[in-house]
Amino acid sequence: MEEGEISSPSPAATNWSEEWEIPKYNKKKARHQKRKYDALSASGVPNVQEVVYGPKAKAQIELQLHRRKPNNQVLKVRDVQNLILWILGEGINPDWVFVKNKPLIGRVVLLLASGLGAHALEPHLPRLPFLSSLQRTALQGPASKVRMYCPLQEVFNVPIKGAVNPPKRQRTDEEALPPAGYYVATAGQLKENNYPLEAQLAKPAWIKLAPRADLAATRQLVALDCEMCITKQGFELTRISMVDSEGGVIMDELVKPSNAITDYNTRFSGITPEMLRDVTTTLGDVQARVQAELGASSIVVGHSLENDLVALHLVHDRVIDTALLFPHSRGPGYKNALRHLVKRYLGREIQVDKHDSVQDATAALDLAKLKIAKGPSFGEENLTGESLFGVLERTNQKCALLGRQGFVTQFTQASAASAVPCPSDDDVAQRPVR
Repeated sequence: MEEGEISSPSPAATNWSEEWEIPKYNKKKARHQKRKYDALSASGVPNVQEVVYGPKAKAQIELQLHRRKPNNQVLKVRDVQNLILWILGEGINPDWVFVKNKPLIGRVVLLLASGLGAHALEPHLPRLPFLSSLQRTALQGPASKVRMYCPLQEVFNVPIKGAVNPPKRQRTDEEALPPAGYYVATAGQLKENNYPLEAQLAKPAWIKLAPRADLAATRQLVALDCEMCITKQGFELTRISMVDSEGGVIMDELVKPSNAITDYNTRFSGITPEMLRDVTTTLGDVQARVQAELGASSIVVGHSLENDLVALHLVHDRVIDTALLFPHSRGPGYKNALRHLVKRYLGREIQVDKHDSVQDATAALDLAKLKIAKGPSFGEENLTGESLFGVLERTNQKCALLGRQGFVTQFTQASAASAVPCPSDDDVAQRPVR
């Protein structure tokens, strides 16, 4: 092993901090080299890197978590941001890492593999020599029952020095919380999320709810969930469940599709051939039932409710969609799964073995009622700071963000960073290499 190199750990290693052979660097010499590098670069000296650091020099990183107090040796996502700012920007040298020959770092790639935890990665490390060769440590995110957490949201949001969040103000009796109608999706949201609109009524078998003067109080706010199977015509309704504002079941009906089923989609629908064997109820039957129970003023709650309304062939514009009510921290184009929202905010498990439309409708109703009780800001990010890309622009660093369209647009807006939409994970992986 040559001086200055870091040996790779054995594939069977489990205690990475003991396996790595970390050389001790002369930090005083490193600071002197950095000053010399900056001076020669400003003077226009050619091949300045080779002059200062030598022809075989390279940048390296040494983890120094031992320098922290014992109760603070787990890295936070903010520590990753500080490292990026130190390497590329005008940040402060983090106390948990030492970067040798920092000016030799040409570019930095930050890769987020959603859902890929250590437990899923470890068995595959023998086939991933590059990842196996890297120093690794755990990252810890904050626990919150108020909002969903997105690591990249924190990485890209740089706190403004001296800025403080305004204190929470207690709401007075005169300042009532907004009513349920406040959370009804806007016309723009309905269109953006592919909700069926009035034009659909020109097609056969499509309906809308009529105004009702005699609508019961428990029918003013209801929750709806449908299960669908696949036929030659696509997804068709096979079960509909509806609960009232108190959680009572209004209807829970199995439905016989108009066309022969090609895939019961049991894993997601919970529907089996045995369940539908003797069913004679049709789409028209349940539509009539829905029209008898609800009116045009009814607020219908559900999760990604556009799919349910399409399956039911129902046009209705007074909806509360919990996928919009609790927006994904990555922005447009992403939606939180219902089971994740229920686990986070209600503290219970759903969809453990299969989907159950009564259970899902009740969960969506409880989420909506929680939001109504807590207020508009509940469950939404409230970050105050400056874009990481904006900070790096001041040091003339060029940045690019690769990912889905809505994701890259959200985080690069109002900055000079390049937004590179990618249609697939494979494209994301290949682009930086090109």
